[in-house]
Amino acid sequence: MLTLLPGLAFGRVTALFTGAASMIEPLFPSLRLQLKHADVKLSPAQFLAANLVSTIFTLILVLALALPSASALGSQSPMLVASLFAAFIALLVWTQNLAVPKAIIARKVLSIERNLIPALSDMLVQIHSGVPLFDILTNIGNADYGAVSSDFKRAVRRISAGESQAAVLEEMATGNPSIFSRRVTWQLVNALKTGASVSSVLSDAIARLGDEQVVQIQQYGGRLNSLTVFYLMTGVIIPALFMAGTVIVSFFITLNEFWTAISFSVAYLAVLFLQVLFFGLLRARRPNLL
Repeated sequence: MLTLLPGLAFGRVTALFTGAASMIEPLFPSLRLQLKHADVKLSPAQFLAANLVSTIFTLILVLALALPSASALGSQSPMLVASLFAAFIALLVWTQNLAVPKAIIARKVLSIERNLIPALSDMLVQIHSGVPLFDILTNIGNADYGAVSSDFKRAVRRISAGESQAAVLEEMATGNPSIFSRRVTWQLVNALKTGASVSSVLSDAIARLGDEQVVQIQQYGGRLNSLTVFYLMTGVIIPALFMAGTVIVSFFITLNEFWTAISFSVAYLAVLFLQVLFFGLLRARRPNLL
């Protein structure tokens, strides 16, 4: 949550806005599930109250800073200009804070799906070796499988406290943001309840995830074609045309050293920005199961 207030003061002020936040909670019907998937230990009303406090504090702070600046710049309506600027910044803060659970979920899904097939393969090997299911869950929880290990570690703690394996895994499935992991967990729950073979469930799950992985690779290859065209246009063709155009224009218009340096510096920074953007797109479009 983006705020400049100290933690204790922020918590006390947030409690005062919980009632107002409860009134706008119906406007965000999916927020409760998002907070659950993101492992945020707040109710929707508490989260919205914290967001309200952060937004209001940002509004007041920016307004206090922008009003003298607008007056110093000679604005005819400094209060109006400062208010509009402060409202814009506050709206950005509100939107950014609302997006925090989604960002946490996206990182968690990525960690789960990147480690899901290796974790399931490890479980299958242990099943074939005769290791009990509880010991397998413990081993996976203590292994290095990212969010998969974290979920299993929490499940093991609850099972050790006396809860049944099926009930814990069932609840773990409902709180899992990854659709692939959720399907596998539900299949394990059904196998435990019906007495079916866990090894068969794991084998089928790994096979289906392998098929899905192939589909995602094919889709990623299709996206790479358009990204490659984008890279060639922005990283090769357009800079080459700019260089050629600059050389041609220099024959008709005499450019001094300063403007020549500015032109090539801007072109270099633009190409550098587009290169970074391209590699960011490559990373963002990469399938989670890879």
